[in-house]
Amino acid sequence: MAAHPHLPRKLSSSALGALRVVGVAARASGYSAYLVGGPVRDALLGGAIADLAVSIEGDAIVLAGRLAAGHGAVIAKTHAAFGTATVTFTHGSQVALATSRSEPYHQPAA
Repeated sequence: MAAHPHLPRKLSSSALGALRVVGVAARASGYSAYLVGGPVRDALLGGAIADLAVSIEGDAIVLAGRLAAGHGAVIAKTHAAFGTATVTFTHGSQVALATSRSEPYHQPAA
């Protein structure tokens, strides 16, 4: 996960470390990882980043297991139907992981 040059200034060192670990573990698994959602919005608006959300092009629940096994993270929760997991690192940073997916709709705005 390549960081925007301004992003490290908006994150605590523990949060930045957690994102780096997620990125390395994703890459080692053959996955791509992207910071998404609230953290991106907060960074663009110049605010403090309160939460970490990462979209995984691969299996987010499998990646959570690898983070737990190899990096000392704890899986706080998973939701198999949506392919999501939340992991907490030993230093307290929590990262929400979501498997990238598409959702078809029968009509616009449905």
